[in-house]
Amino acid sequence: SITVANPCDSIAFPYTLSGADNAALRANLIAAIQCANTNGTADVIEFGGQTITLTDAFADYSGATGLPQVTTNLTLRNGTLTRSGSNLFRILSVSSAGSLTLRNVTISNGGGAGYASLGAALHNLGTARVIGSSLSNNSGNRAVAIYSTNTLMVANSTISGNSASQYNAILEMSGTASIANSVITGNRSTTSD
Repeated sequence: SITVANPCDSIAFPYTLSGADNAALRANLIAAIQCANTNGTADVIEFGGQTITLTDAFADYSGATGLPQVTTNLTLRNGTLTRSGSNLFRILSVSSAGSLTLRNVTISNGGGAGYASLGAALHNLGTARVIGSSLSNNSGNRAVAIYSTNTLMVANSTISGNSASQYNAILEMSGTASIANSVITGNRSTTSD
């Protein structure tokens, strides 16, 4: 018989990302999110101050998205996620069952000019907490920093320099939103705020 190794066996949470280059870091982050989604516990992924640049979408979750959708309780902390290149996609998505905390995380350049789906940085159908973080210079057609339909909390964060055709930086569609001690500035919409 052939034994196939489970990649999650080498990922113990809280988990610190590692990789020799950006491609390895991206692959490591994708694997860590997938493992967190399957283990049924609240997990933490530590970036260790590293920047991960995404150049292509991972999948489509009501719009092209750079990383696996968060479907359980997950914290990402202490790092940067950014999009580079001509491919249009958002950075993160949270399912209706998911709970994502961004702690000391910078997300930039999500979506891209002409990105048609909601939430170029963060698309939230579950629970999202943005704490001590920055969502900046994301762009697209609608609600480019955060789109949320459930529970959103933003604290001690900066939402700046985002550019949309409609709905500007944050759109809480049908749930509850709490924003405290945060700076929301320099965001632009060509049709509405």
